[in-house]
Amino acid sequence: EREYLDTLERNLFDGLIVGSAFLSDEYYMNIEKPIISLDRIIPGIPLVTSDHHQGGILAGELFLEKGCKKVMCFSDPTRMELASAARALLDVMEKHNREVIIESFQWEEVVNYQLCMKRTRTLLDQYPDVDGIMALDLCAAAFLKTEKNKKILAYDGTYATDFNYHSIDSIVQDAKKVAKESVNMLIKLINDQPLKKREVLVP
Repeated sequence: EREYLDTLERNLFDGLIVGSAFLSDEYYMNIEKPIISLDRIIPGIPLVTSDHHQGGILAGELFLEKGCKKVMCFSDPTRMELASAARALLDVMEKHNREVIIESFQWEEVVNYQLCMKRTRTLLDQYPDVDGIMALDLCAAAFLKTEKNKKILAYDGTYATDFNYHSIDSIVQDAKKVAKESVNMLIKLINDQPLKKREVLVP
């Protein structure tokens, strides 16, 4: 990530769309180059994000429809999309007197399948009575492989949900619309054109 930003500052390319940002906000704020952030709020940097609050509501409605009474949700407070979806899910379920367990995770745990499998086994041992689980795609695939009797819901709907023989219900982001909005905003920044909005929310 730092190498990409250093390359941008050396003018080896014109702009950057940041999908996974792990450096501090200050690092980005000190770079006076065209940058678009996906999902993460960085002061001074234009943002394109899916409506994750809506995603959490949809997830809650699906769990209620399936009769789930105790749901576990993976969340990362440092990532806007997951925190927002988890809060919305919690609100929906609590209004119907259903329990939600929110488990924090480290990012490397959801991008490494072996770590996903290890974490899922630990959580299933810790919470044997949950009947619904919402997790990012790779973790959802790991849960489905180890537990067939719970309602598993993937959040994102990427290719990772195809890892299992059985399909996984997913809250799918409109990746094409997010990409299109991000590119359009970046081109305007590169050409010194004003942005109508510095934050775009994609349904």
